[in-house]
Amino acid sequence: MPLFIRFGYFLLVGWWLTWIWVQLAWLANLIGLPAGIHMLNHVPEILILGASRLPRQGERNEIIVLNASGVSQLARPWRLIYFLLVGWWASLIWLNVAWMLCITLLGLPLGILLFSYLPTVTTLRRLE
Repeated sequence: MPLFIRFGYFLLVGWWLTWIWVQLAWLANLIGLPAGIHMLNHVPEILILGASRLPRQGERNEIIVLNASGVSQLARPWRLIYFLLVGWWASLIWLNVAWMLCITLLGLPLGILLFSYLPTVTTLRRLE
């Protein structure tokens, strides 16, 4: 997709639609974590028409192996306790700060980076 189209989309639609999208994704995290995570995987598409982390239609389907990098994760009970005590409200603050950075052109790269660390803030998922 040409850069000027992505930039125009960001200025006209992406910045406000992303705010609505991340708020709905956060609510979906409270109701059912997989739905919220799925929505958060699409934030780059909503923000700047960027590529999603999910395969597109027509691509070869492959088996997705979780934790393929060998990064050890905390036990699920600890991650659940963290999510219930801290993750749910910290992720809301994190999402809004990332969005506020994204609406400024200078803060856009940092905002996108903050969106990529959202799984760690929400559930203590260790990144690769």
